[in-house]
Amino acid sequence: MDSILNGYDIPKIYLHELSETIKSPMDKEVAYSVIDGQQRLQSIWSFIDCKFSLNENFVYFKNPQVAAGGMNYFNLEKHYPDLKSAFDAYVLPIMCIETDDIYLIDEMFLRLYEAGSLENAARIYNLDSPVIKIIRQVASHPFFKNYVLFSDNKNQHKAVAAKLLFLEHCISKFNKIINLSESYINGFIDS
Repeated sequence: MDSILNGYDIPKIYLHELSETIKSPMDKEVAYSVIDGQQRLQSIWSFIDCKFSLNENFVYFKNPQVAAGGMNYFNLEKHYPDLKSAFDAYVLPIMCIETDDIYLIDEMFLRLYEAGSLENAARIYNLDSPVIKIIRQVASHPFFKNYVLFSDNKNQHKAVAAKLLFLEHCISKFNKIINLSESYINGFIDS
């Protein structure tokens, strides 16, 4: 929220425009799928819903006298309406991918993720989401220690556990395997 309030750039959010609307997990019709940026979007919505506040050390660089540290969205509106308006007016950098070719999307994001895949894996597997907890639980099963021929260097057991869980998710939800590329699995983990 700090970056948005101070007018800094944030990483692009990538959306996939679906050729047909689908039902979301909350039974809503959706025309887009978030390929990359789901955590950023969830953070923004959570801030708007007052689920968390700004860091106590927040500094508004245009006017350091603004004492908005520790305030949530509602308090910003009450005490600093101009700052709240600046937040609301911030234009998110969104790229929309309009294709039904899943492999084209995969190729694009494999290039994005390859550069930071080791750092990304460490970041992802250190999250505290419900999906990550299940991945950790599956990866710590004795099966991996006793029967798998590769070590757990670079979170390999967690990566396999994530793929297995994603396969199960795809088959139970869509009755088919969608795609096992890193971008899809990361999207599943972030969901």
